[in-house]
Amino acid sequence: MQSDGCPAGEYMKSGTCTTCAAGSITDTGTSDGATTCTACVAGKFSTSSNVASCTDCNAGSVTDTLTNPGGQSCTACNAGDYSPSSQTPCANCPAGEFSTSPGSTLCNKCP
Repeated sequence: MQSDGCPAGEYMKSGTCTTCAAGSITDTGTSDGATTCTACVAGKFSTSSNVASCTDCNAGSVTDTLTNPGGQSCTACNAGDYSPSSQTPCANCPAGEFSTSPGSTLCNKCP
């Protein structure tokens, strides 16, 4: 049992320092002494809990949880796919349109 608080990335749970799960951060960010973990809001992600805040997942990429909180990763859509927001699944460009690079937020009309 810790008496002086938990190290960064951990929080006090039933008298024991416990690591927050990926996809969440502590209430103290990069400082010691956290008492709770909070899941990253939809559209944001965290790979570890000892960071100051959750990271934005940009449009053209999606979190592993889409519209749910607790994202642990952010992945760019493949070339030929697009996503207007990090909470919208990657989709194929419609017929007559294309995208040539990963992470596209829209598709271009074919010439």
